[in-house]
Amino acid sequence: ALQHLPSSAYIYARKGSIYYKTGYLQRATLNWNIALHLDPDYDAVRSMLICVKQELSDLAGIEN
Repeated sequence: ALQHLPSSAYIYARKGSIYYKTGYLQRATLNWNIALHLDPDYDAVRSMLICVKQELSDLAGIEN
């Protein structure tokens, strides 16, 4: 899909979600950030990034 629509925020958002569901948070956030760069009004992606940031912050607090 990216070969045909390389500037599609939706595709990067879905790719990020797949990475997230398979445990690759860094790859997920990278793709979500690309999606936001392509479409700054993509609120669903912005919400996911906020949730992941909170999740990581919570985990850091548990480990310390």
